[in-house]
Amino acid sequence: MPGKSKGKGAGAGKGKSRSTPSKSSRQKKKIRKKQGDKLLTAVAFIAVIAIAVIALANMGGFGNTSVSLPEKIATPTGATKSSVPPTTFAETDSLLRFDFIDVGQGDSTLITTPGGEYILVDTGTSIETRLIKHLEASGVDEIDYLILTHPHNDHIGGAASVLAKFDVKCVIMPDAATNTTLFDKFYRAIAREKKNGCKVYSAEPGDRYEIDGCTLSILAPFECDEEELNNSSVVMKLSYKGYDAMFSGDAERIVEDSLLLYGDDLDCELYKVAHHGSDTSSTADFVRAVSPDVSVISCGVDNSYGHPNAEIVKRLGDNGSAVYVTADIGTVTVLTDGVGYSVLSDR
Repeated sequence: MPGKSKGKGAGAGKGKSRSTPSKSSRQKKKIRKKQGDKLLTAVAFIAVIAIAVIALANMGGFGNTSVSLPEKIATPTGATKSSVPPTTFAETDSLLRFDFIDVGQGDSTLITTPGGEYILVDTGTSIETRLIKHLEASGVDEIDYLILTHPHNDHIGGAASVLAKFDVKCVIMPDAATNTTLFDKFYRAIAREKKNGCKVYSAEPGDRYEIDGCTLSILAPFECDEEELNNSSVVMKLSYKGYDAMFSGDAERIVEDSLLLYGDDLDCELYKVAHHGSDTSSTADFVRAVSPDVSVISCGVDNSYGHPNAEIVKRLGDNGSAVYVTADIGTVTVLTDGVGYSVLSDR
């Protein structure tokens, strides 16, 4: 029973006297008690940590997937802003999750909405296998929105495989085509999915999609040019409560200059850096208008294009953004409750 000393009656039988413990004996008991208290404290601390880890793994907003969260707080590239202190989310928080998947020299981002819907932006190259592995590990069986920014191999290369392996409900892409074997394969895959009920929409500025508490706004392309496919890229903004994320494919300076007409509407917390960090994009004026807290660049290790451009990384950092590069730290995961955010990585 609580409060009852163990063994009190064991050596205190009726009529027997109890000797007074010696001073050295009392000191030994005190030492043993302190050691026991320290052990109990250590065990309690470990238990608290274990409970916290379990709660984090089952937290609302990312507990709906089987993929585990990266354990490492992401490290920004170069001399940009220091690592973002992670926000502590409550178990009841509804979180929006962005996985900027390390697909080598290409782009692919899996977005998981608070209610567990999936938006996949681009699909990497045709020879890349990490995308499919990531989707399968995430427990994805259907994709609510597949957004293809433009028909270059490093953005639509894996689209035919995605359409074959997963139930895709809706595709959004620019009205742009290219005369390649890869695009023909993709086009045939789209035609098959349309027969199975998949809806296909041409991206137009001003289009808005309400998706599980999030608003997807299409900002570009303004026109589609098969000779300039980069500038036919879908540029979009995903908003959740007070948190905005911008994706701009490979859109270059001419598109950014047009987007600046949107003024304050370009401001966002998270920026998927255009064209893998190339100096053809992310002009000084555009970066100031976007003013991101976090910028993510997707590119391959030791790629032949020299991505990302050092001046672009510096420009983003000078504007107060922490810059994360998949070539350096692997898949980058951003979690937000619409107010605070955390940035994690594979390595």
